[in-house]
Amino acid sequence: MARVTRRIRHFLTRLIHSRLCGPGLEALYRRMAQDEEREAEALEWTEATISDVGDIGDIGDVGDQGH
Repeated sequence: MARVTRRIRHFLTRLIHSRLCGPGLEALYRRMAQDEEREAEALEWTEATISDVGDIGDIGDVGDQGH
């Protein structure tokens, strides 16, 4: 049974890796990086998220909100 489990795990790992890390992935990232409008939106979203996280304060404050 363990041998079958290992073979299935190996098969699934190769399948997932080929889908996620195939040669087309680098080309896709390169094409997305060339989309200046998309990059500007991503930068804006990232900066807003960082700002939101900064507003939270220390982790210890999270559970103490109004309780």
